Amino acid sequence: MAFFSLFFLSNAFAKDFKKVEPSYKSMCVSYLHTAKEMRKSPLVTKFARNPEYKNQLNLVDQNISQAQESLSNEQFEACYYRAVSTILLMKSLSNIQKAKKHENPAVGR
Repeated sequence: MAFFSLFFLSNAFAKDFKKVEPSYKSMCVSYLHTAKEMRKSPLVTKFARNPEYKNQLNLVDQNISQAQESLSNEQFEACYYRAVSTILLMKSLSNIQKAKKHENPAVGR
């Protein structure tokens, strides 16, 4: 009886989960928009003046371009992962900058 109840609950949960599972298309569009907006933000554009971050910003721009291309080709899952990785990369750049400020309080003031 307990096994049947467990099976029934897991089946019901799986069906409910599929109802709310977002589509890669909508997530792609949303995260790609967020990535583009973040790239234009002063927090990220200030890294362009620092040659230390040139490779990372090139990767950000490349990922945004490839995510846009994936969206155009209706490769929504690829677009989603590229957009998310781009956002995380920009966030890590921000965190690196914050860490440097805490290592040397005179930097950035």
